[in-house]
Amino acid sequence: MIPWYRGFTGPIEITDKPGRYKVSGIINQVGDNLVEITELPVGMWTQEMKEFLEKEIMGTDKGPGAVKDYEEHHLVNTVHFKVQLTEKGMATALAEGLENKFKMVSYINTTNMVAFDPAGRIRKYNSPEEILTEFFHLRLEYYQKRKVISATTGGLTI
Repeated sequence: MIPWYRGFTGPIEITDKPGRYKVSGIINQVGDNLVEITELPVGMWTQEMKEFLEKEIMGTDKGPGAVKDYEEHHLVNTVHFKVQLTEKGMATALAEGLENKFKMVSYINTTNMVAFDPAGRIRKYNSPEEILTEFFHLRLEYYQKRKVISATTGGLTI
């Protein structure tokens, strides 16, 4: 069972470690010194990316930043940055990998999950499948109760 997020369009890949998934944003080179970011990794907010880009514009004591400027073209449910890099910044980003340079990767672990069990006690689960197995019979019981109530009320659910 692979994690899924409503509206997320980036890839979610299984890693070599069991229960660990690589979640990537989408970044593409669209010009000589221009990249386009159209999806951020799960857990990264638009504001975080803006702060990262601002730091890259300002640079450090060691030298100028890799980013000249950026534009935002977001819609209500989508992210869209156009980032203009310096020539040296683009060369460095391509050598390092665009995903790595712009921190477009996060990881999800599904091996240490804590939830309430059917008896209301807190319990550690080792996988999402273990949670499904634990709650399967309880869910069936509640489906049956709802079916009985629906039948006795003439199809109206309460």
